[in-house]
Amino acid sequence: KDDSEALYKEYMKVKGMLNACYGMCVSRLNTTDIIYTDEKKWEEVPGKKYDEIVKKQFLSPYWGIYVTAYCRERILSAFEKIGKNALYGDTDSIKVLGDYSEIFNSFNAEIENVNKKICNRLQLDFEVYKDLGTFDNEGTYKRFKTYGAKRYIYTKYDKKKNRDITEAVIAGLPKSAIDEFVAEKGETALYDFFENGM
Repeated sequence: KDDSEALYKEYMKVKGMLNACYGMCVSRLNTTDIIYTDEKKWEEVPGKKYDEIVKKQFLSPYWGIYVTAYCRERILSAFEKIGKNALYGDTDSIKVLGDYSEIFNSFNAEIENVNKKICNRLQLDFEVYKDLGTFDNEGTYKRFKTYGAKRYIYTKYDKKKNRDITEAVIAGLPKSAIDEFVAEKGETALYDFFENGM
């Protein structure tokens, strides 16, 4: 078995668990209940108070507030430096047109410095945590189209395939469906078919 593939699978498993923990600390606190009344209708009634709900939370909502605000600050700071070639950003990524590795390397150096201070204070292995929260370079996009968060398609050069590839991230649509569409109708057709509200 290929060790790098096994390591990647383990990484994706851990990433999924970490995302689940993050989701638990940013989920909306429901302070109302929806009940079905004797009059055979749905009604919204007061539920538990905020303080009661927070006491039983797995993680404090303040973790979610801080992490979200920090990520947005980093993304918006990068957008400000990149300007009009910053095409898209969401929770944990920025898509840019062109090479801005100098800007991202600068951000990553700042983040690694903060990680080093935290690891020293908590006596953690810096090598394990040093790149936590840093930007990864996914390559340069040749073409990009988006209609909002988690709805975009792009074309970039793939070193392994030694050619340009077109891929898509469309929330709710399996990657296999996109791959089948591209195989059947071609990459250009995907750009033409990708419309707002599809």
